[in-house]
Amino acid sequence: MGKFRVFSFLIMLSFSFSGLTQIFYFDDTETTLIKDTDQSPAHWYIEIFPNTPVDSVLRWKSDFVNIPSEWSINLDCQTALFPVVEHNDSADFVLWSQPFVPQKLIIGATLNDTPGNGTVYFDIYDPYNPQVSERIAFHFIISLGDNNSLEESVLSSVLEMKNGMLYNISNTDLSCSIFDSQGKTIHFSDRFDKEIDLTDRKGELVFIVLVDGENNHYQLKIVL
Repeated sequence: MGKFRVFSFLIMLSFSFSGLTQIFYFDDTETTLIKDTDQSPAHWYIEIFPNTPVDSVLRWKSDFVNIPSEWSINLDCQTALFPVVEHNDSADFVLWSQPFVPQKLIIGATLNDTPGNGTVYFDIYDPYNPQVSERIAFHFIISLGDNNSLEESVLSSVLEMKNGMLYNISNTDLSCSIFDSQGKTIHFSDRFDKEIDLTDRKGELVFIVLVDGENNHYQLKIVL
C-alpha cells in the first residue's frame, strides 16, 4: 500500500511539472526601433521558438508606456494579424511547432508625423497555464523627419562634439541615452552635465537621445 501511494505521488508530481513546462521561448526579449517620422510605418520583430512537438495556442496582452495617442500600433504573429492594438488589448495566436523559419512577432507603428519615445510591451503566455509568462518589449525612439530643422538648431546650443568627446554646453542637467545602428544601448547617463567619452566608437553611426527636466526629448543622429 505504501509503495502504491509513493507511485501515485510520483505520477501526480510528473503531471504537475509537465503542466508548468514552458511551451515557448525567446532568444531576445527586447528590441529598439530608431526611426524618424518620414519612415512610417515603422516595423521590426522578435522571434519566438516552440518548445513542444505540436502546434500550440498562445495569448498576448499589450502594455503601452509613453506611446503617443497619434500612433497606430499593429501586430503580426504570422498565424494571425491584429491591425489595431491598443493598451491592455489581448488575443490568441497559434505557435507553429515546426516552422520552416523562426516565427516572428512583428510590430508595426504608423507614426502620423508624431515624434516620441515609448515602449510597447507584450506579455506572452499559455492561456491554459498563465503563470508561465514572458514579457517582450519594443522600444521606439522616433525623431522628426528631415523636413523639420528645429530640433537640430536646438541641439546645436546644447551639445558639442570634439575629438570623440560629447560635451553638454548648456546649463541644464540632461539624461542621455546613446544607441548604435542596431538599436543597442552603448551608453546611458541619468545626469549628463559635463562630458561623455566616445573615442572608442570613432567612425560609428550613433543615435543620441536627450531628455531635459521638463521631459522634452531631443534626438540626434551622427557619425562619430
